Order: sequence, then structure tokens, then C-alpha cells
Amino acid sequence: MWKKRIKVWTVSLLLSLLALPIVNVLIETFVLNGEEGSFFTNVQFLFMVFAVYATPVIILTAIPVQLLAAYVAGKAKRFKVLLSFLIHIIPAVQIGLFGGIGFISLTVLVALIFFTVDYLIMYKETSIKFRYLLFVPFSLLLLFSVPDLLNRTEDAIDYNLIKAKETPNVHLTVNEEKITIKPSSCWSSDDREGCGKDTEPYLLPIDPIGIEELAVSGDVEVVVTVEDEESYTMNAYYLDGNEVVQVDVTGNTFTLPSHIHEQVVKVSVTTDMQQILSFSFGIRNGNRN
Repeated sequence: MWKKRIKVWTVSLLLSLLALPIVNVLIETFVLNGEEGSFFTNVQFLFMVFAVYATPVIILTAIPVQLLAAYVAGKAKRFKVLLSFLIHIIPAVQIGLFGGIGFISLTVLVALIFFTVDYLIMYKETSIKFRYLLFVPFSLLLLFSVPDLLNRTEDAIDYNLIKAKETPNVHLTVNEEKITIKPSSCWSSDDREGCGKDTEPYLLPIDPIGIEELAVSGDVEVVVTVEDEESYTMNAYYLDGNEVVQVDVTGNTFTLPSHIHEQVVKVSVTTDMQQILSFSFGIRNGNRN
């Protein structure tokens, strides 16, 4: 009897700790549109959080409730399963009220898991060996980890390819004048923010500061070409008065307005392999007022 009870508690706890983060991330992602990053990374993080903070709560609440349900249902002559179900669910709803509607869904989920496992093992006496029951949550965890493992493998391949080759040069065509710039390079995968982007242009001093400077007049059309890269996205920033403006980029071309002051323009290019190339150049248009 107690051996079965321990099986029920162990399997129910493991399934709960796996289901809680998965359901939470699914709700955040598809209902509230508030979750960023890879699915498995978020589930993995929440699994650790629930394992630390939810385990004691589940043990102190779900197990006593299940013992109560077993006692009451055992004394009843009819509706044993219904009584067990109600005794599991009603306290879960009451406990969930302390945390709001969203919290109720989590407490009821745990109650349903405990009730279902209890029903299968104690009432139906399902002849599934204990090790196979334990295999279920870990199999699900492995299943959800496959996409993340594939992404990590792809990231590792991209990183090694980038590391093996030299940083590509960037060719600028500014009002038909051509220059070549050696950008700084950084790599960041899709779900990380390891590379900071320099988005702070500044006024160009009178004296040279060691960057490429171009004498221009009128609106400035800038065409950016990256060596050995056919597809990439680009962001560019300039100062308009005291305000930093992000330029509207069309393909690999953007335009700087004629009225802006002499300044250092900041540009970042992101390749298909998430390599970020950053560079800047100065424009001299005679506007220093």
C-alpha cells in the first residue's frame, strides 16, 4: 500500500515539475506574447525555479490532500473516483486564489496530475512498472530539448566558421566616392544578447580623429557592401540636433539628410550567421553651427 503511495507521489511530483514550466512558457509565448528566447531555455530555467520553490509547497499541500482523498474515498461506498477528484481539485482552487487566476491554473494542473496518477496506480492498479513511469517525464524533457540541441549545434558550427575566417572588409560608396573600412566583429546567437551595438553617433571634432572622413554636400546616399556576404541586415544611426535617429535602410542603402551637422555615423551589420560587424565614418559637410 505505502509502496504504491510513494510511487504516486514521486511520479506526480516529477510530472508536475515538468508540466508547470512547459505550461507557463506556452501561456507566456502564445497567449500573452511576453516570452523571449528559445523555448527549451525558458523551460529549463523555470524548471529549476519550480524545482527549488514549488517542490516544498507541493509536498506540503498535494500529498496531505491526496491522503485525505484516499481516506474519504476508501470509506465511501459509491462515487469513490468522483469524491477523490473533488477533494483534489477544491483545495487546489482555494490555494490558487491566493495567487490570482493565473496561479489557480497551475495549482489545478498539479492537482489533476496527482489525481490522474493516483487513479491509474491506486484505483485501476495499472500494471506499469515503476521505472517505466519514471521514464515518462524524462522522455518528455528529452523530446523538448531536441530543438534546443539542434540550435546549439548550428550555433557552434556558425561560430567555428566565423572564427576560422578573417573579418570581412566593408566597402562604402558615399555619393559615388568609394572607401574600404575594417569593421569590428562580434558573434551572438539568435537568443542571446552577447554583442552590444554602438548606437551613439557624435559630433565630429575639427581635428581628425583617426577614422575615415568624407567631404559631402546635399543629401548623402550611402551604399554598404560586405565582402563574401550576400545577405545581411543593417542599422545606421546619426545625430539630428541632440536626438539620435535610426536611419531607414533599404536593402544595403541609406540616406543621410543634408541639414545634419558634421558627425560620426554609426553602422552595424548582422550577417546570416549572426556575426555583427560594427563600424563608423565621419562626414564633413561644412555644417558646424
